[in-house]
Formats: sequence, C-alpha cells, structure tokens
Amino acid sequence: MPKDRRYYSDYICADTMVRLVRRPKSADLLDGFLVGVGSELAMLHVLDDHAMTLNGHAVVRCRDIRWWRPDTSFMSRALRLLGRAPVAPDGVELDDWPSLLRWAAARYPLLGIEDEFKAPGCLRIGTIRKLGKRALRLDTVGPDARPGRTLRYPYSDITCVSFGDGYSAALAKLVAHEAADPAPAP
Repeated sequence: MPKDRRYYSDYICADTMVRLVRRPKSADLLDGFLVGVGSELAMLHVLDDHAMTLNGHAVVRCRDIRWWRPDTSFMSRALRLLGRAPVAPDGVELDDWPSLLRWAAARYPLLGIEDEFKAPGCLRIGTIRKLGKRALRLDTVGPDARPGRTLRYPYSDITCVSFGDGYSAALAKLVAHEAADPAPAP
C-alpha cells in the first residue's frame, strides 16, 4: 500500500472494487471493496465472482500488498444493480493482529488464518484459544466439523485473516449442531 493515504482514501467504502496483488507470489489475488485501512492492516469485503455476491471479509498486512488497482470490469456496476453493497463492520480495529483478532473472535464463531509464506494455499479455520504477546493459539476445526489440533501462530507470520464468509458460517453451524447432538452421522 502506498504510504500516502490520500492515494487510496477515495476507495475506502466506495462503490468501486479493487484488486490486491500481494507477497508472496503464491498468495491469492483478492478482489473486493476496500472497507478499512489501519496503520498495519487493510480490510476487504471480498467478492465471490462465481456467485456475484460479497462473501465475508479478508484482512491483510499493508506491507504485503505489492500493488493494487481499481477494478474497471463490469462487476462493480453489476453488484450495484443487484443491490449488493459492501459493508464496513462497526468498531473493527486494523492497527495490529491482536486487536483485529480480539475484535473478530468476539463476533464470529470461526476465523480463517493464513501464513502464505510458510504454508501457501493452506487456510486454517478455528477458534482462538489464546491471544498472547507474540502469538495466538488456534483450536482448529477440520472440514468434517471435528476438532483438530491446536496450532501456534506468531503474529509476524500471519498474512491474512478471514471471517464472515459462507463456508466458515456453515462450518460453525455444523460444529454447533454436532456438539449439541453428538450422535454419529449415518
């Protein structure tokens, strides 16, 4: 992200999508609406271009953004026509990972954590067990909605945090349902 906030302030909570290209090269491109920028982190309301809907939020480190640009394709106009507008969550803190994670954990049952340098393409979903001084502990949940391992993530390694998307919301409902009714599935 450019150091000069004036360069991108016109796009925060605007009706124009942006595309972010980030480090490392294997990191996913992110398309969506820029809904917040803090001293360290930037938040997008993410586009699911297959369903033409907005699907959760992703928060990335500003220092990892190699370049970004407004998306001039038809998608911003089509979403507006469909009545789908970006939402900037209230009270979100984008100055550091611990603040953001504390805020998100209080509002979303499951969070997605990525370390795209050490584990490209690997999204860990779970609940935060502990936010320490230098790292968090994440109680992971597998795609089968069963508890996984507890993982330690140093804040310095986290490249993306996601929440509020359809997949993690459905997984959270299944986890809650199976916890209430532990009978094995047929």
